[in-house]
Amino acid sequence: MQGKHLEAIGEYQKARQIEGGIAEPLAALGRAYALEGKDREARKVLDQLKELSSHSYVPPYNVAMIYAALGQREEALAALDKAYEERSWYPVLLAVDPKFDDLRCNPHFQQLVRRIGLPP
Repeated sequence: MQGKHLEAIGEYQKARQIEGGIAEPLAALGRAYALEGKDREARKVLDQLKELSSHSYVPPYNVAMIYAALGQREEALAALDKAYEERSWYPVLLAVDPKFDDLRCNPHFQQLVRRIGLPP
């Protein structure tokens, strides 16, 4: 959140080595790549998450944060909808999670926040 994306990439790469097959550090790495303008690497992470989802749970919220960082709003919103439909706990963070600040003015996002029962 401080704009130190290259440092974050290094830290998330380390976390990825420690955590192995857990989606969260991989998704955070993908988001950092996207924020640093490394779209190709971010898309590779999306592919890795898709592969991981074939044998392990990958929270759609994690996928949404990469799409949001890539500026792919519709894909991000679709993933957030999926998280809501799965009754994931992550969407309760939407009212305060700065990763989705660029989506806050979107009517679809606002509707999702209302469906969850969060304050606007």
